[in-house]
Amino acid sequence: MNDSQQYDTTLHKVVSTISDHIYVTDLSQESGTTTHFLSENIQTITGYPLETFQADPTFWQSIIHPDDQPLFLEHRAKLANQQGNEVEYRLKRADGQVVWVRDSSQVDKNADGKSGATVYGIISDITPRRKTQEALLLARDRALEASRLKSQLLANVSHDLRTPLTTILGYAQLLEMGAHGPLADKQRETISGIIKSAKYLTNLVNDLLDQAKLEDGKLKLNITSFVPSDIVNQVQSNMSVPAHTKGLTLITDIGPDVPLTVTGDPDRVQQILANLVSNAIKFTTEGTVHVRLYRPDTKHWALQVSDTGIGIPTAEQPYIFEPFRQVDTAGKSDTSGAGLGLSIVKQLTTLMGGYISLESEEGKGSIFTIHLPLIPSKTDPS
Repeated sequence: MNDSQQYDTTLHKVVSTISDHIYVTDLSQESGTTTHFLSENIQTITGYPLETFQADPTFWQSIIHPDDQPLFLEHRAKLANQQGNEVEYRLKRADGQVVWVRDSSQVDKNADGKSGATVYGIISDITPRRKTQEALLLARDRALEASRLKSQLLANVSHDLRTPLTTILGYAQLLEMGAHGPLADKQRETISGIIKSAKYLTNLVNDLLDQAKLEDGKLKLNITSFVPSDIVNQVQSNMSVPAHTKGLTLITDIGPDVPLTVTGDPDRVQQILANLVSNAIKFTTEGTVHVRLYRPDTKHWALQVSDTGIGIPTAEQPYIFEPFRQVDTAGKSDTSGAGLGLSIVKQLTTLMGGYISLESEEGKGSIFTIHLPLIPSKTDPS
């Protein structure tokens, strides 16, 4: 065996170990396609015998999916212009199955100066990868559609509930005020329970509506000037009775370096703070709830709510801001609610350009801190 034969034998062995199809062809405007070499793996990929392609250089193009023919012709044109290229297209196998292949080619200009080029290419069966990609895209589209439908359902149901709840609450409050005559103690207790339940459901409906708007990107902020200390004082006034009822001390601390006025959405800031304070009261059985307004640095102002409650297990802290997520308190505290509060708090904070941090140790309490961008207002709203 001479050196040339030895080289051919070695090359054949190397090619036979590769699962991809290797080819060498000449492309020219005068003579079209001339095949120099086709590896035997062409049969594995296409299901057609090697001899079929050797006898007819155009047979390869005939089994390309009709929708991918323009892509293949563009690929061939680039090769004819001596541009290496890589393209993915579909083939129809001899058994009728459709497979995806990647055609990677390099070009050498003909040494004799004639037009055209010699093409060295590798064709790989990428069907498993393309099927995986298609499955992932389908799963993503289904998830997006499911999320859209869920948000739409939340919005529709919540909107339909709001009107009757408002009516129930209004009538109950009129009865409580004696609009239809004086009430006996038992009647007053019953109406008080109705009002409490109606307010709870109203807050739940509002949370559901906010969550739906946040998920759809439809919640808009009402940016204006406001006094941040007024927010703290208002929340303290609203939450002092629930705190006192549980025997808790509600403390507020307003730092001296906080600007008198800032720019933002005061209603949403109050919603954030009220939610954090309400949670702190809910998960604290004794001790204090501390609300702090301060300036942590030159670019932010902050609201911090700390408590001496049950704390949050370390394992649950990464998920605490997910929608419909609740801490497993194992009977240590009342866990009623939809689990939307902290999710809405974080989303609103992010929407306002801020961020939230959490420090907590199980059995020792929690500290939630809202950092908001410091944008001093040009006018004093007072």
